[in-house]
Amino acid sequence: MEAENGFNMGRSSEITRDELKFHKYIERLRTKFNAVFSQLLRTQCILKGLMKEEDWWKVEQDLKFEYVSDNYFTELKDHEILSERLDILQSVQEHIGDYYSREWVRRNILQQTEKDMKRQDKQIQKERELGLIKDDSGGF
Repeated sequence: MEAENGFNMGRSSEITRDELKFHKYIERLRTKFNAVFSQLLRTQCILKGLMKEEDWWKVEQDLKFEYVSDNYFTELKDHEILSERLDILQSVQEHIGDYYSREWVRRNILQQTEKDMKRQDKQIQKERELGLIKDDSGGF
């Protein structure tokens, strides 16, 4: 599917290595800019008398810089990663219980944290209670 600007906005597999490198480069620039902007803001606030330097160090920890991002690119990348993980999960599924534990699969293949696992387990249990999930085998 060709976009009007001539760029191909199709599948995530069409994201090139150069595009990924550029994205990482932009992220590094943003990180550097955060430090510069924070210093400038600190200097401005202190010189204008808005706060004392001691107060700045307390406030600085709460500062966050958010940038507009290309949601389409991020979504494509996230979907591709999930798809790859699910493909791997499907290929090891018959070995779960023999060679791999469910927990190992969740941590290493699906990259779930302890918090993610608890949240998913709670949601699965809730859906079972509501009758949305009929199979009680627990999936993989």
